[in-house]
Amino acid sequence: MSCGSNSNFHCIVILICTHRTNVEQIFKRATVDAVNSPYDSKTAAEIFYVPASTIRRLRGESSLRSHVGRPSYLSNDEELYFVSLLQLLPKYGQSLGLSYRHGVKWLCLFMNRHANDTKWQREGKTERERAEGFIVNKFVWDGFQL
Repeated sequence: MSCGSNSNFHCIVILICTHRTNVEQIFKRATVDAVNSPYDSKTAAEIFYVPASTIRRLRGESSLRSHVGRPSYLSNDEELYFVSLLQLLPKYGQSLGLSYRHGVKWLCLFMNRHANDTKWQREGKTERERAEGFIVNKFVWDGFQL
């Protein structure tokens, strides 16, 4: 009985294996053939009867979900620089939170992508010297107001 010239795995439907080792060897061979094939993971999965996620994992390809949605406006380096700027904001007495209405969704998604690098922090009270530095004092000298 001839199984065809494409792959030995096409015979798996016809073959009835009594030993588990034979099935494992056939599956391993089909997996190797699928990973080394020139087809994309979906087509190779249909041809070799191996899950597409297994093929992508063994090829070292990223998951399909990472490419879904709109493309990012910033490159990875630009995003890392922006994260460093956000980390500097509390040092200068500024905060960035959900009180800003525009861009809330973008900001939340950005913070989720960089959860290890940034964190939400409530704006704390500034030091007394710093707070007094922003107060305008009026001085009166000999009846003249400065």
